[in-house]
Amino acid sequence: MYVILVPGMWLDASAWDDVAPVLRAAGHEVEALTLPGMHPGDDPASVGFEDQVQAVVDRVDAASRTTSGAESIALVGHSASGAVVGVAVDRRAARIRAAVYVDAIPFPEGDWDNDEFPVVDGVVPFPERSAFGEAMVRDTTDEQWAALHARAIPVPAGATRQHFRLTDEARRRVPTTVITSEMSPDELTAGITAHADWATELAATEDLRIVGLDTGHWAMSTRPAELGALIVEALAPRPTQGV
Repeated sequence: MYVILVPGMWLDASAWDDVAPVLRAAGHEVEALTLPGMHPGDDPASVGFEDQVQAVVDRVDAASRTTSGAESIALVGHSASGAVVGVAVDRRAARIRAAVYVDAIPFPEGDWDNDEFPVVDGVVPFPERSAFGEAMVRDTTDEQWAALHARAIPVPAGATRQHFRLTDEARRRVPTTVITSEMSPDELTAGITAHADWATELAATEDLRIVGLDTGHWAMSTRPAELGALIVEALAPRPTQGV
């Protein structure tokens, strides 16, 4: 399978450096993305949420033109990029064989402002550790945190304003896995069962698996081998898909 890895806020493609080899060892082709606004020299003022969605859609289209990628593409999104991946799945549902959300979910359609962190000069800088809840930084050593902080890239403010509509019901038939670490699988399932507003897309997903990974929010840093193994498992054919 051709696997496109999409990093969350403040991260670029290198966030997946310790996860991608696990997927390749399992026989998958892997492409890790750096989203618009996160490359050196990018103008963050010119980048919005739609630009990041389109970047993922463009890579899906490019992969679908190759023999190896045609009809065998998976999207993996971490954290806030769950919204990016969810919209990309909606736009290219016929080409996506699996969607994996790493401590993330596909957002329901609507207008969302990720205003939890302050905007400074048009970007959202990476906060200090104290700004995150204990569940997010659980299992993160001082060395791992220092590495995250050193590689962090300010996020274009426009990319945190998510205004979108979902149009293709086929997105709900794409086999989907949520690998949750900040929240337990039971807590996530409870939110779905309780019809929480944020869980409407998950509730409508026809083939949904929820698995837990006992670590903090940045599993690609704290538990990369285990995360890679869970992604490999998520990409295995479902019983209804055949081999």
